[in-house]
Amino acid sequence: MVASRGVRTGVAALACWLAACSSGGGSGAAAYSQRFGDGGACPASSAPALPAGSGCVTSVAADLDGDGHPDRFVVYAKLSGKKPATWWAEAMVGDSQTPPVRLSTGLQVGGSAGIYPRVAGAAEANGDPGDEVFVQLSANVYHGAAPPVDAIYGVRGGRVVPAVSGGKPFLFSTGGVSRFGNGARCETVGGAHVLVLTTVTIEPYGWKWFEHTYRWDGLGLVPDGTRSGRLPRALISDPRVYRNYQLICGGLRMSQVTSSYPPPP
Repeated sequence: MVASRGVRTGVAALACWLAACSSGGGSGAAAYSQRFGDGGACPASSAPALPAGSGCVTSVAADLDGDGHPDRFVVYAKLSGKKPATWWAEAMVGDSQTPPVRLSTGLQVGGSAGIYPRVAGAAEANGDPGDEVFVQLSANVYHGAAPPVDAIYGVRGGRVVPAVSGGKPFLFSTGGVSRFGNGARCETVGGAHVLVLTTVTIEPYGWKWFEHTYRWDGLGLVPDGTRSGRLPRALISDPRVYRNYQLICGGLRMSQVTSSYPPPP
């Protein structure tokens, strides 16, 4: 972690970003959302607040500190040649910038080294002030599909902090194949904010589903029960089945995070 960099470029660079001014080949906020393919070369970044030699940048505008004003959460690679060497996340909040946090990726999280991290989106998930950010760290390639390996981050005390459970970063998967899938939903149960992880599998009589509920405690997730049930035979496109393949939180509705990017700023 390069914590000493702190507010690296200061108010001037952040003012440039907020005003959407030009920097090299990109302009303002647009420079923080690049298109790129997994496993390939990264386009070089011209984002004014990122270090030289960055690329494969994705981001989302969100209210990260709960003050009602837009901030920005960014994931990017530090490049060796044109390929990513390491992956990092940081946030521009108000007139400051958090220290970069190095991300675990690929085989480190049970995914593939050829599937790159990217921001999936943001939503208010845990009931505390400020939005949480959903980040795909990698994906697990299986029978032609690539179910994402996802994590959740927030900003606390001027730092990017991961959601944890049992003292470890909380990881989960969404998407799947025709015979089974995983999903995640933000819900409120009895006034408490929870994250429900779902699994659905096809069986001879129809579908069987499982729900594993986690209760939010700040950026901690505490296991809070499991239940299961059955659905009749139905196509995977049936909403009762398909929702178990999706990430659903606030305005986020994604069926396969690997093919989703935030809309241009």
